[in-house]
Amino acid sequence: MLAAVLLFAVTVVVSLSTAGTAYVWYDNMISDLGDGACRVRGGRWICSPRHVLFNTGVSLTGVLLMAAGACLMRWWGRALAGSVVVMGAGLVATGVFPAGNTAGLHLAAVVLALVVPATGFLVSGIRPGTPWLRRRRATRVVLASVALVFAAVSRLPDGVVPRGAGELVIVGALLLALLVEAGCVLTRGSRAVDVSR
Repeated sequence: MLAAVLLFAVTVVVSLSTAGTAYVWYDNMISDLGDGACRVRGGRWICSPRHVLFNTGVSLTGVLLMAAGACLMRWWGRALAGSVVVMGAGLVATGVFPAGNTAGLHLAAVVLALVVPATGFLVSGIRPGTPWLRRRRATRVVLASVALVFAAVSRLPDGVVPRGAGELVIVGALLLALLVEAGCVLTRGSRAVDVSR
């Protein structure tokens, strides 16, 4: 899971640092970095010379998350581990169906990648499905709630929060939640089997 987060971070940083990339943090969506054409879309200027690298990196991140979620099913239960698997599938689809070419499919993929896992983190915080999840409940509830509130606000017309900034909050909250849980797996891994029984 840490490899997935690292790959995603490297993919975004390399895409942003490429000459000619147009990205304004409060205006552009992260997936604008996967658009293959330089143009105005949705009222914002989009240009990403490394769009192939971005889409490939996002899809590979999704594959790693799907594998991690499947491996952690016993410890994390269906709600959390299953939502991480869905998150991975959503990221794969996000990379395969860029927003500029297939807006409807891309939006569905983003819902899978962001809203479903936020819901899974929230459910696992409210009703932990395994003994492993009884710790850090409040952290999962807070981070998931932040992500879901900003996801709802982003769909409002002329939203109070710029959509690019809102998406950064959603992604940041989910990445932090993943890092917290992954860190616990690493630090308590040797005792995980006993905890999960």
